[in-house]
Amino acid sequence: MNYCAHARLCISDCLRRHDNAPLPTIPPNAPVIAATFYPILTALREGMDEVSCNRLASDFLGYIDAVEEQQTIRMANTFPSIDKYLRLRAGDIGVRAPITENEYAMSFTLPEDVYNSRPMRELLGQAVELVVLANDLLSLQKEVGDG
Repeated sequence: MNYCAHARLCISDCLRRHDNAPLPTIPPNAPVIAATFYPILTALREGMDEVSCNRLASDFLGYIDAVEEQQTIRMANTFPSIDKYLRLRAGDIGVRAPITENEYAMSFTLPEDVYNSRPMRELLGQAVELVVLANDLLSLQKEVGDG
């Protein structure tokens, strides 16, 4: 099992809430990074409602998917189209999860109809674009220098 598979298992174990399900235990073969997240995500689960847990799990799983796909592209030494690059960056930039984490920190949950509304999607899309642009511009010199 690779790191992404371990991360997916950890996220699903810890954040996918089911009534009366026991708290997850760390698998004996889990890499240190995954094992480190089990208590953190379990603590979040204990304090979040089901909607927030599932939303956060979705956000984290989308991040892992984007990171894994980018790694596959890097290992193949290819370049994605600009559209694919922007889609992957939107997934791995880490903008979505902090929204749910902030809801948790402030003790509220955005209703699903608000979270999934067109204005919210547009706002989120703009936030993602700004963070991707800032991050990529700030790291350009390093990226070009590293080849």
